[in-house]
Amino acid sequence: VTTSEVYLSPNGATACINTNNALYYVYGTVTAYNALTGEVQFTTGSDFDVQYEGIFSSDSSVLFLVADYDNSWYYFSDRGGVVWALNATDGSTLWMTEVSDATFQGPGLLTSDGSLWIVRELGDVFAFDTQTGQQVWNATLSLDDITPLVWSRDNRHCYATSGTSIVAIDTVGGNMEVATTIDVLLTDEVLLDVVVEPIVDDSDATEWLVVCGSLGTVVKVSTTTWATLLVSSVGRPLESTGAISIDGSMLFIPSLNGSVVALNTSSGAIGWSFEQPGWGFNHAVLSRSGEQVFVGTSDGPSVSYSILYSLNTADGSTAWTFQVDSYFPAMDYAPAVSPDGRYVYVHQRTGEMDVYCLFTGEGFSNDTLPDSKLQLLRIDDDQLHRNNSDQLHHNNSDQLHHNSDDDLFVSAILP
Repeated sequence: VTTSEVYLSPNGATACINTNNALYYVYGTVTAYNALTGEVQFTTGSDFDVQYEGIFSSDSSVLFLVADYDNSWYYFSDRGGVVWALNATDGSTLWMTEVSDATFQGPGLLTSDGSLWIVRELGDVFAFDTQTGQQVWNATLSLDDITPLVWSRDNRHCYATSGTSIVAIDTVGGNMEVATTIDVLLTDEVLLDVVVEPIVDDSDATEWLVVCGSLGTVVKVSTTTWATLLVSSVGRPLESTGAISIDGSMLFIPSLNGSVVALNTSSGAIGWSFEQPGWGFNHAVLSRSGEQVFVGTSDGPSVSYSILYSLNTADGSTAWTFQVDSYFPAMDYAPAVSPDGRYVYVHQRTGEMDVYCLFTGEGFSNDTLPDSKLQLLRIDDDQLHRNNSDQLHHNNSDQLHHNSDDDLFVSAILP
């Protein structure tokens, strides 16, 4: 069984996850949960590999999915991609478009003109009308191993990496405008995902992006002149560039060697480092307030559990932790944060699929705290502890409930 990341609707009401069973033939399933109760809203099955998270329309009414069908290893020789639109209320199919010999990469992007952009594994970009599913155009870029597309600050371009190059693609016709080769990388090092400078205020005229190499090189590049602004290194193997602070001053980089590093994007200096020898981290997600960064263990010394850490972005200290027992001890996917910042969702691949909804400790005022029966856990004297040995979690379609299993715990800081 393989899965996608947990992904949320823009209104925060729905949490979804995709699962695939490919023992003999691919069976992909999309499951939507009520994001606050864990109740299953719908489950939709298919003969496709729906490994990437879906994209909701801005009003949360439509769910767009990118899927593949590739059964050449079994009895069939069909190979291609599928773009699929579901009613986000009941999971019914609105339209489905198949593209032969086009294995897609990544979930794609929704554009302001009503198009859905998807990249093929060879770097070609396809645009589909979100109302009808009709293919509008495709642009041949001939790029190998292109990373998921991310928007520029002004939404006039989208960026990705391919090998040792950073690519800028225009949002009019999908044509590649710039392909800047980064020549400061180490041997056998390739570029990972792009992180774009956040908009701090309207007077901020600078535009840049930052990207990490797989062996720890960090490069900051101007998106107006394409000059290299900064080269640094964390000297550790990476799978992700990480998350950037709200003001753009710090980059939080997870490492496969058991560390999370906060790197200053102006000087390249390391502000703090969180170390957990023997473990590995491959994703970092910022809280809505910017005060916490969430990282989960992708590998480690335990064969029976994995851990989600919430770190304080100011100094790298631990805000809280959440431990999950599992036969497959790895949180291989990035957590998802609710739009209001109150909850973080994480899942663990077990014999079945468990999705957990955790309080972040943010977004509540004194008069809007959850009911006390939900047992938000408190912190005394800066030490994490359990409140009545209870655990708060979602488990598939179950309602929020207590679990007295002493091996699992969740704690949250109250504002």
